[in-house]
Amino acid sequence: MLSTKLVSAILLLSLASAVRAPVLADEADAKVDKTPVASSDELDKTPVAAADGADKISEAGSDVVDKTPAAGADVMGKTIVEGADVVNNTEGADVVKKASTKKEVQAEDVTAPAVISLGMRCLAEMLGVGVIVSLGCGAVCADKYLGAGTGLGHVAWVFGLAVALAIYATADTSGAHLNPAVTIALAVYKGFPSYEVLPYIGAQILGAFLAAAVNFAIMSGAIVAHEEDQKISRGEEGSEASFAGAFAMVPNAKYVSTAGATAVEAWLTGVLVFIIFAATDSAQKTMPAGEAPVWIGAAVACLVTVGGPLTCCGMNPARDLGPRLVVGIAGWGQASLTGAAVYTLGPIAGALLGGGAYQYLIVK
Repeated sequence: MLSTKLVSAILLLSLASAVRAPVLADEADAKVDKTPVASSDELDKTPVAAADGADKISEAGSDVVDKTPAAGADVMGKTIVEGADVVNNTEGADVVKKASTKKEVQAEDVTAPAVISLGMRCLAEMLGVGVIVSLGCGAVCADKYLGAGTGLGHVAWVFGLAVALAIYATADTSGAHLNPAVTIALAVYKGFPSYEVLPYIGAQILGAFLAAAVNFAIMSGAIVAHEEDQKISRGEEGSEASFAGAFAMVPNAKYVSTAGATAVEAWLTGVLVFIIFAATDSAQKTMPAGEAPVWIGAAVACLVTVGGPLTCCGMNPARDLGPRLVVGIAGWGQASLTGAAVYTLGPIAGALLGGGAYQYLIVK
């Protein structure tokens, strides 16, 4: 009975399994059918999502890329603008400009000479002529009053050296005219300012006067002794012989007239100024630099040896007028004016002739 029931149960289980199997199969098929659909939907949705993600990523990237150049452009723009600000910065430009200006000023300080006032230049002219009169006329005083016996040659070369030394001492300050005739010639031919002519001439005469006054003070005792020895009465006619050459100059009436003495002075001064113009002409390549004063002084010495016995070889109105004032004050009176015009008119005329000859015959 039990076995029959057991068999019946097994049969029922088998039947149930048989019936259940198709149902499970159908459910499995249904699941399979649903899965592809779901997968398809998901697949369909995934590309969209992926596409959306890609688009978002792309947009984000694009934004980043777009922003990055913009940011870079901004940075570069700011950098350029800042650089432009630095370049165009006024303070920076001012600093550079000031530094450049300072360098230029320093360079000018080194190469360009300082402006020298007319007063300082006149002072230099006064001192320079004073040197010439102190040394040159002093040598004549020593020979005339002290019996030094130096002779014409010695006096000539002392005058020449005195002129050279005076030029070296004053050339950088005043131009070393040291002679009214030279100043006038420079004004006519070399563009020296006309309004400075009289101050220069006044300073030159003053320098000669002061130096002659010192010479007279030094030699006063010897002068008196000379006058006593020569039986000369100061201030009377003929008394000019006691000062001739040592102070003011007097033509040698034995050999030359007043007119002739004027012509001699003009000729001597003309030669001197011709040489001065040549020695100081920057276009001349034969004159060694810095040696012009030596050769001008040599020219003076040579000319003194030629003109000295005739006219005392003045060639310089200041060298005559300054000492002439001293002897006029010292008691020679009317005698102190003897031959005065010769040593003013002659040198001025000669300087114009000599300077003109160089300018129009030599300068090209």
